Amino acid sequence: MLNSLGSINLIYAVCNGNGAVIPPKVWKQIDEMQRQYNLRFTWSAEGPCLALQKPEMGKFRLNLPFSLSRFTQSQAMEPVLSSGHTPYEGGMFIPNALAYGQTKVRDNLWNAHLIVRFLVWVSEQLPDLRVELYDEGGFILAGSVIIERGKVRLNKPYLERMRTRLLEAYGDPQVTVGLAHAELEGMNGNFFADTVAYDYREIPEIREILENHPELVDEGISSLASRSFVMAQEIPTEQAST
Repeated sequence: MLNSLGSINLIYAVCNGNGAVIPPKVWKQIDEMQRQYNLRFTWSAEGPCLALQKPEMGKFRLNLPFSLSRFTQSQAMEPVLSSGHTPYEGGMFIPNALAYGQTKVRDNLWNAHLIVRFLVWVSEQLPDLRVELYDEGGFILAGSVIIERGKVRLNKPYLERMRTRLLEAYGDPQVTVGLAHAELEGMNGNFFADTVAYDYREIPEIREILENHPELVDEGISSLASRSFVMAQEIPTEQAST
């Protein structure tokens, strides 16, 4: 476990920017995978809960303000919003969200990486859409990423807005050093906090993997999440064929 992590609260949305929609057949597959995912794995608090946006809801509101404490060592500031977002009562809208979800995993990196792997798969099923993922607990090093066609990248509009807010609030470029480091890590392909499988050896599915593959004891949790996802992915296929 990484003691520096706060309470990880992953907020995610499937978004459009060109009029694309989620086909009903594809959504049915995503919903079934999510159901299997919740059953297959051990969750410390909550599992994935991606849900379609209801037309009558208008806009998806994120009720949880984003804290900048992981970059500044001071009290939390007002929310930092990515491009296309507008503030509302200490939360934020994602006006172009077609589906959304929020999962609290406390400080459980295993669960956090499982959510990421699920969202990567979702983005592969919806190549014309993008997934936006946010976290205020320190799991996402730069606070937010965008996932498109299975590829993770930095949410640069979010980073720029965060950098601007920090400079406006403190007037000292030094307060952006942590943010610059997180951005550099993202440019090198390191987006998320990670640790070795040994640290989570008591979780049933990891224990099962290590019993069959003890050589993976020093493997990163992110890698094991990808391995385990393959097993979960096969379950709906087997059910469909029966």
